[in-house]
Amino acid sequence: MQPSNEADIIHFLHEAKAYIFSLKESRDGKHILNSSRKTGFLGFVVCIDSLLRLCCHCISIWFLLVDLECVFGVRLNVARII
Repeated sequence: MQPSNEADIIHFLHEAKAYIFSLKESRDGKHILNSSRKTGFLGFVVCIDSLLRLCCHCISIWFLLVDLECVFGVRLNVARII
């Protein structure tokens, strides 16, 4: 993950979450998250939310490190820090 593909990753995760919320047991049935089969799907939603927060956190750290490099003129090993 890098700042260049941040938007693609976040967009994909939001689409995946929306898809899980739209799943139903059958065509006219209950939504899967309101059924007795919700455990695994709810786990996916929780993981997606965690990944979204992690993406935002890592990208903000990435930009902070780039700013520090510009201000102090010191080349940081970003891969070791993150």
